[in-house]
Amino acid sequence: MLYTHMVVPIDQVRPHPSNARTHSKKQVGQIAASIRELGFAAPILIDENKVLIAGHGRLEAAKSLGMSSIPLDRHLRAERGQEAGAAAS
Repeated sequence: MLYTHMVVPIDQVRPHPSNARTHSKKQVGQIAASIRELGFAAPILIDENKVLIAGHGRLEAAKSLGMSSIPLDRHLRAERGQEAGAAAS
């Protein structure tokens, strides 16, 4: 898998419509406290269309803190055969 690290405006990230995991207000508050104290230990993960793959709680916590941008890793799909060729090298 290919990833690129970047920081984007928080309003450009869209939650995944099929996200089954929910976070209580208490959990979001705890995540926000951790971000405030330590920063982002693990960036969120989005796809090529800026749809959230992992990190829904971190996104909500960042919004609750009034953050305007968020660090993330963007998953880039390899062209068919590209990953196999890279593994053979």
